[in-house]
Amino acid sequence: MLIAYLLNFIRGWFVIEGDARDTAAFLNLCMRGCYPYWRFDQDHDRFRFAVRRGVWRELEPACRQKKIDLSVCDEFGLPRIWRRYRKRYGLFLGLLCAISLVWISGKFVWRLEVSGTDRYYPHDVQTELEAHGFGVGSYIPSVDVNVLQNQILCDSSRFAWISINIVGTTAQIEVVEHAERQTKPRESAPANLIAAADGQIARLELRSGWPSVEVGEVVRAGQLLVSGISEDVDNRMHCAHADGRVYAQVMHRISVDVPFHYTAKRYVEEKICKKSIIFFGKEIKLFTNTGILGGSCDTINNERILSFFGRISIPVSLLTTTCLSYVTEPAVRDESAALALAQYRLRREIDALTRDRELIHRSVQMSVDEDSLSLDCTLWCLEDIAVSQPIALQNPVVVSQS
Repeated sequence: MLIAYLLNFIRGWFVIEGDARDTAAFLNLCMRGCYPYWRFDQDHDRFRFAVRRGVWRELEPACRQKKIDLSVCDEFGLPRIWRRYRKRYGLFLGLLCAISLVWISGKFVWRLEVSGTDRYYPHDVQTELEAHGFGVGSYIPSVDVNVLQNQILCDSSRFAWISINIVGTTAQIEVVEHAERQTKPRESAPANLIAAADGQIARLELRSGWPSVEVGEVVRAGQLLVSGISEDVDNRMHCAHADGRVYAQVMHRISVDVPFHYTAKRYVEEKICKKSIIFFGKEIKLFTNTGILGGSCDTINNERILSFFGRISIPVSLLTTTCLSYVTEPAVRDESAALALAQYRLRREIDALTRDRELIHRSVQMSVDEDSLSLDCTLWCLEDIAVSQPIALQNPVVVSQS
């Protein structure tokens, strides 16, 4: 359909009308002569149809010969536009300039999209790129992406990996940051390792100190795990800064409660508050509605980047700010909805708890009463429970350096 419309637009077409009494004769003529037409419409007095310019040149004399009176009531397509504007040279000059600007703009970078940042801001990545001569306004054919990536990796201490992919006029930058090195100063003051939680010892990874527990032993919070003091055969005391990790199986309990009765939002009105054009990062307001919606409202910002053919982006975007007014009202959820919400919340808490622990086993129990649904979860995790506790010395002892 689109191709047919474009072809008809280029060749042009007419809207023709005639007397309703000649409808049958006209249709018979078109059927015998195979004259194509479309958009046929008829009322009590007239009939109308659309036909291409080339077909009309053949159809008009044939209708005149059959004494079918037809007349052109409208014309569409490129030939009509050409006849109307062919002497307005300023329009063609402006169109030529616009096409040239679009073609030239496709040779430059107009937008940077940064992803993969965690400790740094996207602006830090853009600053790093600008320091190497790449940014908004860079001439794309002169950019060697591979050389640029290697230069940034060699000169920057922030990124372990960077990828620059130029799509149209948008540069998509993906980075992997260097892991933050946590340099722990070596302690020499005497200290013990004690248990931070109850658990069953699974393994010991010690760098210094003398173990006071064995694998399989059950310990309580605050119990000594690794001693920083040892006595030799001559009854001399040796002190060290006990250091290492003591892994144990630790039990955690998580409880999630979801009530059946709650307060829900109900949106009552949607109102466009502002329309703006963002040009090279500068906001130009087109429309602002200063009216205030009654009650509470949520604000949604929708930024649409303008582009040609989906590939050539220009440094212009349309920002629409919409306010959704809402009221709060009591609501009731059934047991299945409460269970789904409780499982979602429980999953989030489990993910947060096991981020630096190894999950071994878990069990979940559900309970329901008149007011709420509860999920009680018991987790067994493998984790390091050793924490350092300084030793207060009153008498001089031999300090072991290990």
